[in-house]
Amino acid sequence: MVLSRKSDFVRLWHEGTAPSLPLDEQLYDGQLASLGVLAPVSGFITNTFFGDGRAWLGKAICGDSGVNLFEDEAGSVRQRCFAAVVGDSVVDGRPCLVLDYSDAASGDLLWGRVLGMRDEIREVSPGLYFGLGSMAATGGPRNAAPFVLAQRGASPRRSGPRSGTITAMAPESRVLRIVF
Repeated sequence: MVLSRKSDFVRLWHEGTAPSLPLDEQLYDGQLASLGVLAPVSGFITNTFFGDGRAWLGKAICGDSGVNLFEDEAGSVRQRCFAAVVGDSVVDGRPCLVLDYSDAASGDLLWGRVLGMRDEIREVSPGLYFGLGSMAATGGPRNAAPFVLAQRGASPRRSGPRSGTITAMAPESRVLRIVF
């Protein structure tokens, strides 16, 4: 599958299902989907400001909380915590995995409480997740940044029309390739 338009990504996200929360820590490799006119800005914000100059690599989620992973000389560094809960999407009202950066117990003061950051994630095939990341300060879900998460160590099962994993992302061409 090749996605070249943000609208195609969002359509597949709408068709996905809410994943359950992992009881033990689960690592997810992440990739921004360079789709849509705001993709260059989203990449800049994510890797320059959100990651303090480090490239975003994915997420670690355990139970009702998690943290983002960023590139580091030693592998990865963890920063920018969030609360995790299966709840209703602000985009379409259907269940999704909500990563809430404004949570008082496990959130982030600047990115959560000040800028209103929130991720909404749905599983589009076993072990493959599409996310929409948004901030109230930049227009909320109407300007969401699409991203992909692949469960680390999961071997995709061929159980449906969209079973597979990410194989390549070409930011310069704004094309997301997923092989099924």
